Amino acid sequence: MIKQNINITIIILGLLLFGFISKSQTTDVLNNLYTKNGATLTKTNASNHIFEYKNQKYGSIYSFDVSNPFQILVFHSDFNTCVFLDDKLSEKIILNLDIYNINAKLVCSSGNNGIWIYDDLQEELIHFDIKFNNIDSRKFLGITEETIFIFEQENFILLGTKEFIYIFDNFCVLQSKFKIKTKIYWVEKNIIKIKNKQDTFLFKNGKFELSNF
Repeated sequence: MIKQNINITIIILGLLLFGFISKSQTTDVLNNLYTKNGATLTKTNASNHIFEYKNQKYGSIYSFDVSNPFQILVFHSDFNTCVFLDDKLSEKIILNLDIYNINAKLVCSSGNNGIWIYDDLQEELIHFDIKFNNIDSRKFLGITEETIFIFEQENFILLGTKEFIYIFDNFCVLQSKFKIKTKIYWVEKNIIKIKNKQDTFLFKNGKFELSNF
């Protein structure tokens, strides 16, 4: 059941998403700095030690998720492949989504060390646990616009397009959606910045709230 439809005016300045969207640089909760350049991801820690991940086999990195600094998710969209890295950017797990008959458009980490996937061809939201067992999924979500980001926050899944932000619960059930008058510019973890740069929308308790700080 859709609980609310709230207009949000947001300007276009770029796309940032705490590692979920195709972006070049971000930091994690430990203030490690990550930089993406083609097929290479580098990490610089507080001691200025540099770690590097590069796997030419899978081509360029489309997105990376550092919400868990000890299990970093890298998505190579051209090869439909997710790579999980440790805190030194060494490969832990390589997951080819072709074997699950999934054509991933977007991926992000899950709070249970699993993964959320959006398959735009099947119009399906899919949740895997840490052992890559399918916990839940839901097809035919009714999203006709191009999706541009996905992330998990407070046990909710936010799936964004150029027109709406769709809010799902952990069972892939749509809870609400927010109308966007212009394209999203900045989503970083739980913060969306709008035209007045002193204002931000915070996602809290399942909804967006305007916060000035």
